[in-house]
Amino acid sequence: GDYYKLVTAQGKIYNLIFFVISVLGAFIIGNIMMMVVLERRKEIGILKSMGVPQSEIIGLFLTEGASLGVIGSTAGILLGGILITVLHYTGIDISSMTGSFNFPIENVIRVSILPGNFIKVLFMATAVSAFVSIGPAWKASKMNVVESIKSV
Repeated sequence: GDYYKLVTAQGKIYNLIFFVISVLGAFIIGNIMMMVVLERRKEIGILKSMGVPQSEIIGLFLTEGASLGVIGSTAGILLGGILITVLHYTGIDISSMTGSFNFPIENVIRVSILPGNFIKVLFMATAVSAFVSIGPAWKASKMNVVESIKSV
């Protein structure tokens, strides 16, 4: 009854937190990629003047965006993995919060280690990073050669 509702609500809260963090990460990666495009206007113009196809310019920026996702999620997984491992063995003491209530749970909550979640985060972060890099990559591929070279 109540315990099932509690676990269901907890899962919904985790999904909401994951969604908010994903959206925040997408905006950050999108802004970084847009700044990269704006800072490399001259280089993009030179590449285009040398005859580099539009698809290769898009590919360069998509690869860079996906790489940011891989590097960022790998760092997050490593740091998060350390924290989760510590919390798995030490636990979080909630006895001061439960007080005299008779909850059907232990006073020390231990974090579960689920390797599948690490893999899911790595792939999701890489996919989201590549996806939000499409706009800046497209903008880079459409830049005017003369204006790009003169811009700096």
